[in-house]
Amino acid sequence: MKEVWKKIQPIIVDSALGLPIEKLWDIKHLRQSSIRLAEISTLAIKKGYRAQRGKLLLPLCDFMQRYCRQYLGVDKIVATFHPEIRDFYRCVLLFHDIADGEVKTYEFVQGAAAVAGWLSLRDLGENYKHVYGEKKSNRNLYHFFLSPDSPQYLFDTKKFPSCSSFCFTPSLLEYFFLHKSDAFAGLTPEEKIIITNSYFYPEYFEIIFSSPKDKSVIDRKQARFSVYYKASWHLKEHLESSVQIYESQILEISKEGLKVFTPHLPPLKIGQALLVFIELPDWQKISVECEVVWADLNLSQIGLAMKGFAPKLWIEMIDELEGELAQLIHKATEITRKRLS
Repeated sequence: MKEVWKKIQPIIVDSALGLPIEKLWDIKHLRQSSIRLAEISTLAIKKGYRAQRGKLLLPLCDFMQRYCRQYLGVDKIVATFHPEIRDFYRCVLLFHDIADGEVKTYEFVQGAAAVAGWLSLRDLGENYKHVYGEKKSNRNLYHFFLSPDSPQYLFDTKKFPSCSSFCFTPSLLEYFFLHKSDAFAGLTPEEKIIITNSYFYPEYFEIIFSSPKDKSVIDRKQARFSVYYKASWHLKEHLESSVQIYESQILEISKEGLKVFTPHLPPLKIGQALLVFIELPDWQKISVECEVVWADLNLSQIGLAMKGFAPKLWIEMIDELEGELAQLIHKATEITRKRLS
C-alpha cells in the first residue's frame, strides 16, 4: 500500500492557515456547515501500478474515507481533480461540484487543469444506500464503504486517541524551511504563531523563531490536541427542572481548556459557566466545569477554560498524550539525524 500511494500526506485537515484549495475556490459555506473539514490532495496511483487502477483506486478511497471519519473526525472533505475524471467523482463517489464545476489552473497540482468538489462523510451512509443499496454485491459501494472495518485498516486503539501528529520532525523542519528555503523568514509573527499552535514544543520554537525576542509573541501556554469525543453541556445557572442539554463534539483539548462544536449554538456570554460531560472512547466519562472564553456562532464553536481543579482522569489523559508526542518527536528526530548524516 505504501508503494502504491504516491504521497504520504494526502489529507490536509483545516486550520487557521486555511486549505490550499482556497487559493482558487471559496469554501466558506462548507467550513461553516462542517464539524471538521479536510482537503484530499494527491490521491494518485504511482506509475507502474496504474494498469491496476481499477483494483486499487476504490480500496484507497475506502481507506481514506474511513481514516477521515473514524480517526480524524472529519465530516466533510473537499478535493480537486482533473476535468476528465470529474464524472467518476460526481457519479460514482457522489461528490458535489464547487463553483458549478468551473475549470481552473491549480498551482497545488503543478498548474494542471482542475475542478473542485465536496463530499459529506456525515451523510455518506444515507446517500450511498439511496444510490447503491439495491445493487449487486460487485457494484454496491454502500456495502463496500460502510461495511464493518477491514482488518487491514489499523487505526489508533490507544486509551486516549488523538489525531494530533507532526508532519515534520524538528530536523526536517530545519532542513526544508531554513537550509533549503527561506520560507520562515517571510512569515509574519501571526503566521508563526499559527504554526506553533500545531508544533507546540521547544524543539520547534528554536527553528520557527529567529531570536528569543520573537518567541515572546507566543500567546499559547499549553500544547493542544485534536480529538473527536462526544460531549454534552448545559448552562450551570439553569435549575435542574429546566436544563437545556446541548449535544456536542470536542475538537481540541489542553490541560486547562477545550474547543467544542455545538450545532445550533445558542448565544453565550464571555465568562458564562457551563457544565460539560465528555464521553471517552472506552466508555469512561469526565465531568468538568468551564467558562466561556470565546464563541463563534458562524462556526458553531466555543472555547472553554477549566474552572477550579481539573478531574484526575483529565490530567491523566493530557499527561499521556503529551508523553506520547514527546516520545514520537525524540524517536523521529533520531531517525532523521541518522538519515541526514
